[in-house]
Amino acid sequence: MTRRMVLRNVWIMFFAMVLIAALPFHAQSKTSYPEKPVQVLVGYGPGGGTDQVARAYCELMSKELGKKFLVINLPGAASANSINGLMEADPDGYTLLCIPSTISMLPTMGYVQYTYADMQPIGTLDMGMPLLIVKKDSKFKTAEDFFNEAKKNPGKLKVGTAYAGGQFHLALLDLVKKANINVIVLPTAHGGSGLNASLLGGHVDAIYCDANEAISQLKAGIFIALASSGTERSPYLKDVPTFKEIGINFSSAPLRGVLAPKGLPEDVLKILVDTTQKVVNSPKWNEFTGNTYRISHWIGPKDYEQYLKEELELYRVLLTEVGLADSKK
Repeated sequence: MTRRMVLRNVWIMFFAMVLIAALPFHAQSKTSYPEKPVQVLVGYGPGGGTDQVARAYCELMSKELGKKFLVINLPGAASANSINGLMEADPDGYTLLCIPSTISMLPTMGYVQYTYADMQPIGTLDMGMPLLIVKKDSKFKTAEDFFNEAKKNPGKLKVGTAYAGGQFHLALLDLVKKANINVIVLPTAHGGSGLNASLLGGHVDAIYCDANEAISQLKAGIFIALASSGTERSPYLKDVPTFKEIGINFSSAPLRGVLAPKGLPEDVLKILVDTTQKVVNSPKWNEFTGNTYRISHWIGPKDYEQYLKEELELYRVLLTEVGLADSKK
C-alpha cells in the first residue's frame, strides 16, 4: 500500500469517527431535556394568584418531564425583578418566567427596558375574570345598586384594588371611566390579603380583583360578587352578571403565561410548548383553575406573541391617559 493510500485511509477514518461521535450527541440533545431542575421565576411573594398558578404548573410539568420545576419568588419593583432575572438567564430552557399582564405595563412605566419582543413566548395558562366584590352585609345587593349610589353621591364610595399601576388598578380606572362615575380608587401594596382586610375592616365599600384573590371569602359567603369583567359569565359564578350585561361597555379578561429567554434551542422549545399545552388541557389543570374560579386557557407561542403585542399597545394608551407612563418613554 502506498503512502498516499495510507494517508487517504487515515483521513477517511478520522472523518468517520467525527461523524459517529457527533450523532449520539445530536440525538441526546433532542431527547435529554430537562437534565436538571428548571426554575420558574415569579415576580410576587408566595400565596398570590401568580404564585398559586406557577406552583400548580410546576407540579404538573415535573410529573410530565421527570425533573423538578421549581418556583423562584423574586418580589419587588412590581415584578420587574423577575423579568430582569429572565433576561440575565441563559437561553437553555432551565429558567422560565410565569407572569400576568404586568409584562405589558412595566416597559411603559419605566420599570424595565424589555418587552415581550425580547423574550420567547411559550404559551398561556389561564384567563382571569376580575370581579367587583362587596361584603355580604353590604347595602349593595346588585351592581346596579352600587353604580346608582356612585352617581348619586360622586366621590363618596371607596373601591380598593391591588398595586398602583397594576393590571387591576388600570382596569378599574377604565371601568370607572366607562361607567361615568366618580369613586375613590385605593390601590394597596399588599395584594389580595390587603384587599380582603380593607373590605372586612370597612375601610372600603368594595374591592376589584381577580376571583382567586378572594376565593376563600367568596366560597364561605363572607363576600359576594356584584359583577364580572369577563366577556361572558364565569361557569363558576353563573349568577354574577358581566358589566356589559348591566349596560357598561367594559370587559377585562387578562391572560397569564410562560416565557423563556430568546434564543431557546428549537428542540427544547418544542418540548416546553408541547408539554405546557398538555398540562393546560389536562383534567388536573382544569380542576385547579376551577377551584380558584379561573378559566383554563391555552394559546401557543405565535398567538401569545400577538396577544402581548396588542396588550402592550393597549396599556401604553391607558397608562398615558392616567399619567402613569414614564415621561422619558
